[in-house]
Amino acid sequence: MMRRSSSRSFVGISAAALVSMLTLSSCAPETSMPVPSSSPTETAVSTADGVLRIGTLLPASSASQVAGVELAVRDINLGGGVGGVPVEVFHRTSGAAETGQLESAFGDLVDKGVDVVIGPSSEQFRDRLAPLAEEAGILIMSPTVAVPETRDDALFLSLAAPLSAQATELSAGLIDAGATLVTLVAVRESASLGESEAVFTSDVDALAEALHSKLDAAGARLALATRFDVSEPDLPRLLAALAKSRAEHIVLATPRGGAGATAGLVRELATAGYPGSSLWFTAEATVSYAGSLPAGALEGAHGLRGAAESNSDFLLGVIQSDPGLGFRSSAGEAYDAVMLAAVAAVVGGDDGGSAIAATARRSVADSIRCSYFAECLDIFAQGRAVDYCGVTGSRGFSAGGSILSADFVRYAFTAENSPVVAQPLQ
Repeated sequence: MMRRSSSRSFVGISAAALVSMLTLSSCAPETSMPVPSSSPTETAVSTADGVLRIGTLLPASSASQVAGVELAVRDINLGGGVGGVPVEVFHRTSGAAETGQLESAFGDLVDKGVDVVIGPSSEQFRDRLAPLAEEAGILIMSPTVAVPETRDDALFLSLAAPLSAQATELSAGLIDAGATLVTLVAVRESASLGESEAVFTSDVDALAEALHSKLDAAGARLALATRFDVSEPDLPRLLAALAKSRAEHIVLATPRGGAGATAGLVRELATAGYPGSSLWFTAEATVSYAGSLPAGALEGAHGLRGAAESNSDFLLGVIQSDPGLGFRSSAGEAYDAVMLAAVAAVVGGDDGGSAIAATARRSVADSIRCSYFAECLDIFAQGRAVDYCGVTGSRGFSAGGSILSADFVRYAFTAENSPVVAQPLQ
């Protein structure tokens, strides 16, 4: 699966100078990470050939992410392309876990000469792709799969913000609402989580720690952090713990796809006397419950969604990319993954996957923020450090390639149990 090609620089500045001009790690200076002292990998083969080629390797259900990729490629090419050359894109589906379609599709993308693959959709697929990407020198950028801090895959970057990244906006909303005592309940269904259970458990622990710190700094307190497994529900235990905590605000945290489990718990909480106005939802659970809960059950409840899902201009572009698209989850992360790769390729003067990975992990002080590709090119042409602030907002990469921060927007639930923007991102 390994391919070799001659490296061709398309920007007439030395590579060392180019690298010093980029930070992709954050729109906020405090989240910038140190510059790595070495390249991500010594064994990866360069795939640079003067043309940035993007591949997608996603399930058939991820049309929103494909639309985000298509929109990014269009915007990059309208902005002049990478090194004056249009970006190319190839789409493949990953198939079911029990088949070999993932490896076959990845091999096809290697044959197409891709430098970056947007995907995959699960931790299992990430583990299967990691050694293949290393061998081929291709960067994998996932819009949905986080990177545990215990891993350090040189050619894997995640645009998926962990639960703990929501702590800043959650705590701010709770304080604004006058909260003094808060309870965090992790709502899960272990029978359906499978391989993601350990990741979700770790994410909840990190969210609890972050909420505790931020609430404490504001004079409030996280009185309880507990779990509720709908596969083996123990409602009396949960209600007793909630009563003992005396918390009047309950944060319900769920994994991806956990809204159904959350709806069932909301019904039980309402029966126990906890109104919708006492509830706060993490981003994965801030969806419409119009068909699963009685009218008014969530009126006054609050939740978060990613910044891209509140960006009307971006959503219009996604719809234009795929007019039949209804659900637009993770389109912003897919869009920003492609944009980050393109900006890194320009700044690093190298469209190869391993070079893009190295450049994308670096940060530079006193950088200039840019929010679209042509603007980034203009700032870079002036010899200034580029700070790409995407549609998902601020971010910070850890040394292992995981997102440390992202921007979220507060939502409020209507009497129809649907979330609407309560406080637009400033």
